[in-house]
Amino acid sequence: MKSFLKYSKEIGNNFLLTQGPGGNTSTKILENIYIKKSGMHLSDSINNSIFQKVNLNKIISFYEKNKNNQKFEEGLSIETPIHVLLDAKHVFHYHSISSLIISAITKKDELDDFLSKRKIQPINYFRPGYELAKEILKKNNKEEINSFFLYSHGMVVSGNNLRNIRSRIYKIENEFEKLLDNKRLEQLLDLVQINYDTEKKQTFIPNPLPNLNYEVFNNLYFFPDHAVFLPFSFCKDNNSIKKNKNIIFFNKEKLYLNKCLDETEKIYLKVLLTICSYIDSKKIYNVINKKTGDNLRKSDDEILRIRVNK
Repeated sequence: MKSFLKYSKEIGNNFLLTQGPGGNTSTKILENIYIKKSGMHLSDSINNSIFQKVNLNKIISFYEKNKNNQKFEEGLSIETPIHVLLDAKHVFHYHSISSLIISAITKKDELDDFLSKRKIQPINYFRPGYELAKEILKKNNKEEINSFFLYSHGMVVSGNNLRNIRSRIYKIENEFEKLLDNKRLEQLLDLVQINYDTEKKQTFIPNPLPNLNYEVFNNLYFFPDHAVFLPFSFCKDNNSIKKNKNIIFFNKEKLYLNKCLDETEKIYLKVLLTICSYIDSKKIYNVINKKTGDNLRKSDDEILRIRVNK
């Protein structure tokens, strides 16, 4: 258990892999499974009690009977079915920013081919939960280490050896560097700094790409937590609608919102603006559409996560 907690914390502390309450890990010990609770941070794996102990046979029987997104226990993660139904001892699910960018800007047939050649199983976008877990199971080859690329969502790596899982996670990230400029990504992450002006009551970010028209990113979501925690639209600076608190205004100097964001919103705003800045004017191929993202945000599971992280 100690090594599992250590590696969970390591993945949780790597912003390129895990952000805020996103991502989750699990381990199976004897007749129980330990899985991260909904809304908790992987970075707190050692310091806080963020894992929930559940009888494995009982929860497997539950999902065999209830083949839907009904929860076994309220506090469990929406991703619990992935961890329960995969038979590997350890399952690591994380939201690689590189994977999100690659998913968005690469033609699907080309990306599927790239992934398959590296024994990474491509998984089309499904709502987080039971249906996604079933789709992953269809592609599970039951090798020593299994890797799954979830379009517009992130990664799942499973296996019985923690060191091998950790090694596989970083090897995959290195492979992704063949499809994107990792130094540029890290530079953009450094450039996107969230600030707050107490006099204007305004959250603002120096604009990393002054000539970018951010409005092209409206009505689409790059990852589930984008839809859940940041259902905002971009708008060029406009005095007539500045009272709207759910709009990200932008000009050549800065982007800003007319409200104070909570810590989780700040985290995902940083991720979103980094992704948008990296994509710039590149063609976008794969995203979560507005209707699908809006429906996810209204689900009971996500309402709970929003409440926990306020």
